Amino acid sequence: MKGVKTVVKLLGGFDNLIKIVGEDDMYGYIKSYLNEVCIPDYGWMSHSEYKKEVEDWIDIPFNINDEDEYRYFKEIYDDEEDEYEKSELVIYYKMCQRLNKLFGDKWILPFKDMFEDNTGLEVQTMSLSDIEVKKYNF
Repeated sequence: MKGVKTVVKLLGGFDNLIKIVGEDDMYGYIKSYLNEVCIPDYGWMSHSEYKKEVEDWIDIPFNINDEDEYRYFKEIYDDEEDEYEKSELVIYYKMCQRLNKLFGDKWILPFKDMFEDNTGLEVQTMSLSDIEVKKYNF
């Protein structure tokens, strides 16, 4: 499904692609599109490098064209009774606006899956910094 971005542009928008391929196939097309346009400036690192980054720094910024587009946070809580981890992927305003304009809210699950596939990091919560912050728990 390479070239989804080009196909969407040639067809005059994602709605026209939906008319051609049907809504059932949209998840794969959206995920392919995200894999083309959401690549960090430094490219994707290995899963082990991301895990080390999170251990060392708690959060990882994902910049595209020198803009902070999304960021991953992971915290480990350890108290006397329990230990647990909390992970969150925050998608910033400009990225949310672009994706909402193209796909409505149909991009949220494909984005989570694309991110997990490329980083090996688990996403428990996604926060969308749209006009108001929206949280999605998985």
